[in-house]
Amino acid sequence: MTVRKLLAQRARGPMAVCHLDQSVAAVREMMINQGLQFVPVIEGDKFVGIVTHAEVTIYHEERQSTTIPAPAAILAATKSEFSNDLMGKTGK
Repeated sequence: MTVRKLLAQRARGPMAVCHLDQSVAAVREMMINQGLQFVPVIEGDKFVGIVTHAEVTIYHEERQSTTIPAPAAILAATKSEFSNDLMGKTGK
């Protein structure tokens, strides 16, 4: 058995690779669909690196987080409002 066949078995399909000009979203989708933790990156017929599921996920989450407040900010605001209510400073 070759390494190519071994990797293809693990990926449940043809050997998964990505190209330097491929979008992160497309690579993320491929990784999710095939259950991959990493994908070799090629340029032409040369191996140039590896992209990991963690890297792709972090990039995706950072892009999504611009519209969602950070949990720490929500917690700080909630604590401040709660403290003011306890101290009777809200005037309500």
